Amino acid sequence: MPYKKRNPRAFALSLVLFFSLITAMYVSAAVSLAPSSLARTSTDYAQLAADQAAGSGIDWARGRLSQDPNWCAVADQTFTGTDLFVREKEGQVTGWIRQNQSWSRFRLRFNYQDGPQVAVAGSDNMDDPAAPWSDMPYVSSNNLTGGSARTAPVARGSSGQSQSSSPWPVKQLDVPPYSLLLSVEGSSGSGVVESGGNPTNFSGAFHRRTVQTMMKFGNNQPISEAAIMSAGDLDVQLFGAAKLMLSAASSASVARLRSKDRLTFNTGVQSNNGDLRYGVTPTPAIVTAGTVSTGSDGATDGFFRIPANKVRTPSGGISLDAGVYVVTSGGQVLHYPMDYAAYATATPAPTGTPVALPSGMALIGPNASPTPKYQVRVTSDITINPAGGAKDFALLPDGGADQSAPYAGAPSSSPSPTATPVTESQLASYLFSGVGSAPTLNAAGFAAWQTWASGQGSAQSPGVWGAGWTDYTISSSPTVVVRLPDSYPNALPNGQYPWISGPPGQQVAQMANTLASDPAAFAALAAAFPVPGPGGSPSPSPSPSASATPPLKPKDLELQLQGGSRGLTMSATGSIVLGSQIDGNGAALVSKEDIALIGTSTELSSRPGTQLGLNLYAQKTITIDTFKLDSAGSSEFRGISLAGIVYAWQGVNIYAGNSTASGPFTLKGSIVSYGGDPASAPLAGSAKTNIRASSADIQYDPALATNLLQSGPFLLQTVSWHQF
Repeated sequence: MPYKKRNPRAFALSLVLFFSLITAMYVSAAVSLAPSSLARTSTDYAQLAADQAAGSGIDWARGRLSQDPNWCAVADQTFTGTDLFVREKEGQVTGWIRQNQSWSRFRLRFNYQDGPQVAVAGSDNMDDPAAPWSDMPYVSSNNLTGGSARTAPVARGSSGQSQSSSPWPVKQLDVPPYSLLLSVEGSSGSGVVESGGNPTNFSGAFHRRTVQTMMKFGNNQPISEAAIMSAGDLDVQLFGAAKLMLSAASSASVARLRSKDRLTFNTGVQSNNGDLRYGVTPTPAIVTAGTVSTGSDGATDGFFRIPANKVRTPSGGISLDAGVYVVTSGGQVLHYPMDYAAYATATPAPTGTPVALPSGMALIGPNASPTPKYQVRVTSDITINPAGGAKDFALLPDGGADQSAPYAGAPSSSPSPTATPVTESQLASYLFSGVGSAPTLNAAGFAAWQTWASGQGSAQSPGVWGAGWTDYTISSSPTVVVRLPDSYPNALPNGQYPWISGPPGQQVAQMANTLASDPAAFAALAAAFPVPGPGGSPSPSPSPSASATPPLKPKDLELQLQGGSRGLTMSATGSIVLGSQIDGNGAALVSKEDIALIGTSTELSSRPGTQLGLNLYAQKTITIDTFKLDSAGSSEFRGISLAGIVYAWQGVNIYAGNSTASGPFTLKGSIVSYGGDPASAPLAGSAKTNIRASSADIQYDPALATNLLQSGPFLLQTVSWHQF
């Protein structure tokens, strides 16, 4: 058959039909897939909206916390805007964000729903909300100003199942000190809007995202952060074998020491991520270990700046006259209307006036062993007002507070407080409670004898009272004998008292004759008694049966600063001098002059083994001196462990040791010897930092600065992030 040429029209039609069929198949498939694709697109959009809502909640919380580090959304507050509606109440936060024509929501809760407000460890310290949330178990926990770890629970669903404190049945984690756990839920769905236009809930199902992040305060100043910043020499002298240990609380921070002048060490520095910066070539005494580096500290690189107007100030609370406050072994508080240096060097000894402490400030004690015997407990902010020519505030025990070096012109060991000297006849009536040839010393008389009687004259065999007592002959013509217990000057056996034997009427006269060659000693003895009363006899007169009470030392007295969630504030126009133990609880001491902690330590505080939570800010110098003298005259230094910011315009001295005795020094926080007013750049060489201890362990943590600052903004640094 002959070949016929194919019709091109038929061939084209065949191609059209073929491709039409293929196209129809694709269209059919696309049409069948469209609902799931559109649903997936909608789901992705809704999930993205939930993610964005959670992020908005994080941003909201950061903004609130940057102004108030203790924010927990307790107050009832409403914030409205065109595209934002936020309600804070009873520790719960609800925020609605408009996104085009729909709404997304974030929620976070600090309220554990653990029952009524109760200030116990582990609780949220707030009442349950009127409308508790049962569908959001992950709570937030604000521990930014807390000095110890705090447990964050997986909260229960309703107040009917609550408890008031830990241990919690289910724990999320322990929030570290000076940290924040934020748990924020973001949601997106079809919103229900009330008549006023504000969203109230979702209709039907909604998409959810929960974000949990751990944060700490960071440094929002353009500086090279450091554990110690010193405008002048930074001199560290350690009297043990250990190197100076240098670390940072965050792995993102560098453990750094900075000086605009010289860095000097008599031992080495140990740090895995350390950096030593100096303005003048350091002495050859610097020895580094680990990964410590060294380099120049540029003159244009500033220090951490805390000007006076940024520092915490008292919020109401106690108003107290300036002066020296002395706690006596008899449980009295005496006030001396003078500054500390004047009090410590006064000759003759000044007169104190008994005072009653104001509300919010109480003397507790005497306490049972162990020490401290007395506590001065302060539960609200305190302002020291200039009065009677005095600006300082000083708190001391009646036995004085020893110092290893002169401070503010005062001697290295301040004297015990005394009253106006009494006459010989007044002294006689006060010393003796009996009459005749064998009177007994009363309690105050025994305390007076402690200052000079032991070792006077010659020792004889035990008297008629038998073993445990020794007679001391004061004079042989006429014979005057003082009988003291062998345990003198510590305890008195069986409640007995020292005893004097001699001719009637001659005992006190003979005492005076014996001390005639030493008028100062007799004046000191006479001055140890209270001011005479109206009748010419000293007042008050203790009972002869009262136990002899030796004067208090710094180990016997503790200042407890317990006010406020972030610690109370004490502010003085003059200096602040504390010759006692201290329990700081995050408190801030703020002075326009000097701050001195004399004879203090944390080894003898009411919370041994813990760091002292205390922040110090002085417009002159800060001195921490843990020196003490024992009864034999030997010296030693107690150790000190401090958590906080030590900030001085003119210099910082840490005296915890010398070549013969020393204790350890531990710091978590930062030391700044700024070198002038922080409103301006530091003046190189103008403020020195001295550290003397057996060892030094310094951990840089900028988060602690918030306990010293009055207001933000504060920078929050993200430590960890988790979402589900």
